[in-house]
Amino acid sequence: MKIEDNCVEYRSQQHEMLVEGTADFKPTKNEIMEHGAKKGFFVTDIEIWFDSMQGFWRWNGNIIRLT
Repeated sequence: MKIEDNCVEYRSQQHEMLVEGTADFKPTKNEIMEHGAKKGFFVTDIEIWFDSMQGFWRWNGNIIRLT
């Protein structure tokens, strides 16, 4: 499955290094890590859960900038 860029937010200020996103399908940790790598980040501590109130998958993780 493909993670859509418009459903992902990277916060890359020094005091707040994280990513969060939503998807209609359950993304794998590998897919999230690959998306981060394409954007120049290594993603760690990934959490994935289903938001039953809004009816889609949510995920987040910490990021480290690749140099």
